[in-house]
Order: sequence, then C-alpha cells, then structure tokens
Amino acid sequence: MKIRLLIMPIFVALLLMATIFGSFSGSHKVSAAALCYGDSCHGKNPNTMGCGSTAYYGAPIKSLYRNGVKIGEVHNRYSGSNGCLAQWERTLNLSNNQYAEGSIRWGGINYNSGWQTVSSPWVIGYGATVYTPMYGTNSGIGASLNCGSLSLSGPIYPPNPPPGYVSGTYKTNNCQAN
Repeated sequence: MKIRLLIMPIFVALLLMATIFGSFSGSHKVSAAALCYGDSCHGKNPNTMGCGSTAYYGAPIKSLYRNGVKIGEVHNRYSGSNGCLAQWERTLNLSNNQYAEGSIRWGGINYNSGWQTVSSPWVIGYGATVYTPMYGTNSGIGASLNCGSLSLSGPIYPPNPPPGYVSGTYKTNNCQAN
C-alpha cells in the first residue's frame, strides 16, 4: 500500500511533465495569414507577404535545356482568391552553380501591359530558385508570359526593356504563356 502511494504521485508528475514538454516540442503547423491581397501585393515578395504558403505549385510550365540536357525549369506560381490573388514567376536551377533570371509579363495579346523581373547577382546552386516580385490585381489572375534562363557566366538579365520585344528564339526556348 505504501509503495502504491509513493508511485502514484511520481506517475502523475511524470505524466504532467510529458504533457507540458510535449506541448513545446511537438510539431505544430503554423498558418501564416497573407499580408496583402490583389493590388496591394503588386511588386512585393511572395514569401515575406505570406503568399507563398497559399501558392499553387503545379508542374513546371517550361523546361530549360543546354546541349540537350535539362538544366532548369520555369514555373508560374499563383495564390488565388483564397490567398493573395497574385502571381509570380520562379526559375529553378537543376544543375550546378549557375546565374539565373526570370520574368513575368501580362496584358494584351503581346503581354505588354506590365512586367516583373529578377536576376541573381551571383551563382545559385542545384535546387535553388529565383522568383519575381508579385503581379497582383483585384480583377483576378489573368494570362501571363513566364520566362527564365540559366547561364554559367553572368550575371544575366531578362530581355530589356521588358516587356518590349522578346526575340523569337528566347521566347521559344525560355518562355511559356500561362
């Protein structure tokens, strides 16, 4: 009987400690609320504004090749009306240390109403990305032209001045309408 009386408080204390410790060390999913919506997202970083957490991450829309070997991908990312109502371009490096650039262009049949661009000032490693600031509009997510490229020397930049004339070769090899 005495042993049971001694064990019971120890058991309760251990159970209480495990519960308290578990609440601090357990993995909890933290949902970040978006800090912008539509027009207020325009030109901002999708990750720092909380839009990356609600983004659609589907298949790449364009694969990038060098000498017949796949070296990267161009992605269109968007956070719909349940998130930020904005979109952006992301270029993914699938090779070793390269410079990267990307752009998203929108509006009209030639995507010449506006643009956002990005260029890496230094090489990025395998699996690293660069992404443009967001294109946000309260009227919804419309069609866009997403472009990107990778180079062993650089830095490199999107065709200038965007959205100006994009050469046929660059557009064929590096861009995809979405």
